[in-house]
Amino acid sequence: MKTSSRFEILRLLLTATAVAWPAISSGQSVARESRSVGLDQAIEYVLSCQKPNGAFGPTDQDYTDAAWNYPAIHSLRLLGAEVSNSEAVLRHGLAYPSGHAGYGHWLVYHQAMTRWLLSSASGTKVDTAPNRAPATLTHQGFEVRYYGSPFGTGGEEFFKTDGPSTASRFQQTTEFGFYNLSSLHFLIAATLADGREVANPEPLVEFIRQRQAANGGFVDVRAADTEPSDQETHLSHTYHAVAALTLLNSEIPRRELCAEFAQSCQLQSLDEFPQGSPEREIGAGGFRFSPESTRPGNYADVYYTCCGLQVLSLLDTKPESSQKCVDWLSSLQNHDGGFGDRPGWRSRLYSTYYAVHSLAILSRMQDETSRRSADRRTALERLAGRPIGHEFLKTRSVSLPKRVPTIEDSLEIFQALFKTPVVEPADLKGLSQRGFNLLAMKTDDFETARPLLDSLTKKPLPIDIVLCPEAYPHRLKRHGSAELHHVGNFTLDPKWDAHQREVWLKADEAGREGVSWAEYQRRVLKPLQKLGSHCYPEQDYELEFAYSAYDDGVYGRGGYNAVQVGFNWSPRDFVRVFPWRERYIDKLVPVADADSHGDLKKWSPQLDHTRHLYIASGPGYADYLEAARNGRVVCVVYGVEGVPSGVSYYGPPTAVDYVKRRVEEWKWWPTPPVTD
Repeated sequence: MKTSSRFEILRLLLTATAVAWPAISSGQSVARESRSVGLDQAIEYVLSCQKPNGAFGPTDQDYTDAAWNYPAIHSLRLLGAEVSNSEAVLRHGLAYPSGHAGYGHWLVYHQAMTRWLLSSASGTKVDTAPNRAPATLTHQGFEVRYYGSPFGTGGEEFFKTDGPSTASRFQQTTEFGFYNLSSLHFLIAATLADGREVANPEPLVEFIRQRQAANGGFVDVRAADTEPSDQETHLSHTYHAVAALTLLNSEIPRRELCAEFAQSCQLQSLDEFPQGSPEREIGAGGFRFSPESTRPGNYADVYYTCCGLQVLSLLDTKPESSQKCVDWLSSLQNHDGGFGDRPGWRSRLYSTYYAVHSLAILSRMQDETSRRSADRRTALERLAGRPIGHEFLKTRSVSLPKRVPTIEDSLEIFQALFKTPVVEPADLKGLSQRGFNLLAMKTDDFETARPLLDSLTKKPLPIDIVLCPEAYPHRLKRHGSAELHHVGNFTLDPKWDAHQREVWLKADEAGREGVSWAEYQRRVLKPLQKLGSHCYPEQDYELEFAYSAYDDGVYGRGGYNAVQVGFNWSPRDFVRVFPWRERYIDKLVPVADADSHGDLKKWSPQLDHTRHLYIASGPGYADYLEAARNGRVVCVVYGVEGVPSGVSYYGPPTAVDYVKRRVEEWKWWPTPPVTD
């Protein structure tokens, strides 16, 4: 299976069968027939994500940003497959939407590694000519920033940035900044992949070693006066630390303890968990980010499993139960050939890459010849891995899903937007004519809603009003003493009684105290969610923060129960800016947020870029909440560059299909679509 024509046939076959095997969200499938899946089907899945321009993107979207080309190209390499048109990937697959760079260190890593993978696969060596000057990497400070950029800390470094220019700018720059373990790892790897050396390895090694705790794991320390503690060691941060030290050709301190910490993160048994718990549903064999079960958001996951196996591989050891890990990873493969983040979760390029890379590492661990030759390979080649063998991705039979019951045709499609400007009664008719049915005004002043609700009682319109303040004073303490802001957006019902409003006041007061994540869940999120509030952050900052925060929401344990997808500031689409949000678009409520900073007159043009639709029996807030509970909310982002169709949809597949088939009933934009 080495010819591009063979892969094209596989891709076309998978496309042709997509209707027979619809993608649906976890817990909604019913077994009927079965299909055999294995290595070939994994290749099929990745190739099904290749777009007409030759680059890759999410299977249900038509954009091709750098963030999705890296896992696609790396997966194909590990699966022993060819990339049929590498030139197209480089031409169309290294960009991101302009506006800002988001997690900029992750971005340059994806761009540089994609180039390196394509060049090494074709036998073309990366340019290592003398004029490729070494890169100096410096610490940008301990402040947790709204966004991160390797080119500096000022807003001009990531706002209003031309997407494709970042890759070339990285190649031309010789001084970069990092702010934590992951950003340092990404910069070191990107620099080496770009054919350059790191000019100042000694202070970087010291920075990393200072973050190792007594138990051998690493803590992503984010404050000058904080010491790493065993209670805060994190498997993915340990991976970033060990990988960075390996790339810098430095010894890993306390190797045995570090390996023992990584091994302890593998979930060996489910005996301590009650029946019906999420842990029972996820199963044993995968890795969590910590051996401590009580840490919030600590569930076995394909990402943590890949991190754990990388650590053990770099330390020349193995997990306590390799076969149990292989079996768990194999259980993630779905009927479409791709892999989910956890058993039963839908396939994604990222989760497929993490699973395939994990299996490839396990394969190398069992191959003594490969292990002995590891020292003769460069550190970058060792981290990138070698092709997986069929024996580690055995063919297995999986049930084909049955399409979930269709949404009733009697339900209608209504439109909502959160954090809109505060409006007046005279504005309601015009807003209703623009398609709005639910406005969540950016305020916590319950009195602002009274005249609006009174007006709607006298002159009924298919529109309802709630509040959605952005709690700017809220501060949230995370591991390593990181203090996060922009963490609290909440829907408040102006019809609440005095007792219910008091719940909000107490939650708001607690959020202002700068409590830990566990306390924020207990004192802020859980009380408000009991009242029906949707709670979500504007910023989730980094993948590790996001996963633990959203995962507890997925399992109803007090994490965020909604995820911001649409944004009315450029670049509009927060899944493309922070790609890990893609994982949650069918599991949490996907919302659109206007983030208004002005009155309706000033902000009116910004209300037409993104909204979320709810499929319900009526336009009221109660109808919206019912739709959200039953997976009938879809976020629509319109007019963002790099989207051939002009529109992106996020939400449970059945709901997305419903609104797409009825687009003429609710479409608010002109034809043809325009981009920023």
